[in-house]
Amino acid sequence: MQAFKNWIDQTHELELENFNTVANTIENHFEHILNFFNNYSTNANEESFKRNFAPV
Repeated sequence: MQAFKNWIDQTHELELENFNTVANTIENHFEHILNFFNNYSTNANEESFKRNFAPV
């Protein structure tokens, strides 16, 4: 967990646009990413359900 946070901080310091986009995405979804590794769960079932009932 700390390694991710360190990488995000270093990426922001370097100011590389493409890496900053990835770092921001990880930072914004950090809890969900950790949830996957801790519980091996995703929202795939919910997404599948929503896709089946999406308007055509």
